[in-house]
Amino acid sequence: ERARQQIQTTGIAGLREKELVRADGKRVPVLLGSAYVSEGPELITFLLDLSERKRAEATLERLRAERVVDARFRVLVEAAPDAIVVTNGRGEITLVNAQTERLLGYARTELAEAPIERLIPDRGRVDHPAELTGRRKDGTEFPLEITESRLETEEGVLAVTAIRDGLTARSSTAT
Repeated sequence: ERARQQIQTTGIAGLREKELVRADGKRVPVLLGSAYVSEGPELITFLLDLSERKRAEATLERLRAERVVDARFRVLVEAAPDAIVVTNGRGEITLVNAQTERLLGYARTELAEAPIERLIPDRGRVDHPAELTGRRKDGTEFPLEITESRLETEEGVLAVTAIRDGLTARSSTAT
């Protein structure tokens, strides 16, 4: 009704979003506008399908929300007291925290996409976590303790591994 009054008064109805129902029952968001042609009685009305735009807006909103979740996850990983190494399904390192840099001597950039095996020498891979051995950047090996969790994501399963220097962990629990 407002659009009708507007077009009678000014000759143009302002743009407005509406939702139309197609013959198959599907709802379609549209942009609707009307105007008189010159001074005559002929009226032009147009409809612009906004479906793609609405999908893009929804995708953008989802990506913003994911970015917030990703940022929170990174803050949690960074705040952890243990070295944290996150690997993808191929065993490639995707994220480490500052404790990992301190414990192992690598910069984050050096570990990005590196295989997790870089940090655990061949002879240290055993079935009993208490016997694991880690390797620092300088080549020194040390006993380590790990705790691993699986995290389901849209990109696949991630392994989140907390690493502690086995000697330090044992000496702190002994005191």
